[in-house]
Amino acid sequence: MTRQDLIPSANMKEDSLSPNLEVDSWLRFPFYDLDFGTGCPFVFMPSYYPIEGMMFLVPSFIGDGSIDAFIPLYEHNLTNFKKICYSLDLKAK
Repeated sequence: MTRQDLIPSANMKEDSLSPNLEVDSWLRFPFYDLDFGTGCPFVFMPSYYPIEGMMFLVPSFIGDGSIDAFIPLYEHNLTNFKKICYSLDLKAK
């Protein structure tokens, strides 16, 4: 955490669900129907969440019914995650 003068704000030994995973679906929340006087939001994403092992599913800003998954990971787990992660293209035949 000394890179770029960053200071840790979470205890990496306590703030982790790893190796477990909790999935929270926010797919039915009408994020893109909200209007606080400036129009609907362009994109919605969860704010910083310093606990590894959570996954947030939200409607994609593309508006085609696809979803985006936000997954906080420790840097040392990122390589393994990239090996098992893939995208499903349901439109492809």
